[in-house]
Amino acid sequence: NIENMIITDLRVLETVLNIAKQKTKNVVVVESDSASGSAQKKVAGTGVLDTVQKCEAEFLNLSQDEVEEHKVAGLTIQIPKTVLKADYFINLPKVKTNTYVMLSVAMKNMFGIIASKRKGYLHKRLADVLVYLSQAVRQDLVVADGIVAMEGLGPIQGSPVNLGLIIAGKNPVTVDAACCHIMGFNPYAVEALWKAHQQGMGEIDAQKICFVGEDIESV
Repeated sequence: NIENMIITDLRVLETVLNIAKQKTKNVVVVESDSASGSAQKKVAGTGVLDTVQKCEAEFLNLSQDEVEEHKVAGLTIQIPKTVLKADYFINLPKVKTNTYVMLSVAMKNMFGIIASKRKGYLHKRLADVLVYLSQAVRQDLVVADGIVAMEGLGPIQGSPVNLGLIIAGKNPVTVDAACCHIMGFNPYAVEALWKAHQQGMGEIDAQKICFVGEDIESV
């Protein structure tokens, strides 16, 4: 299903929102502007906004939020204060390949929180930026949508893969490493993952990760 390979499945979003709403009334879904358009336009055009409203949650455009400027690898990035101060942060990435950094799951999904509309200049140091974002913004839970994944020229022009999986965990580095094993990549060959592992941010060796649920080798 080509339509379902680019953005996180709305059923995953709805399920997570409903669970979160059982814990608190204050649930906010966030997105930022990008070169492809405003956050409002993106969430309205993909059905995300309808799901947010159905679940009685709120939507916030991070490009309109107050920001803190952070220096990363000689570059300046703007991180919205809402995500820095969140009591509980849930990352809902899609399982995809990426032509810049090999795969786009939990760590790459955090690129979308940067407030600047034009983020292209960050691609020259993308691995360093992704490692920094996963340090600066605490992720309490990652729920990666691998129902229909993407391979090839991701994160937009790839091909759909009916993977039929949800990969969840509390550490974005380890979730990404798990996805590497499922996708047939060596996590040590993914620069952002290797750098994060070197800094003690998460385990990427499949022999040292505790997998619960399906046998990793069977998927």
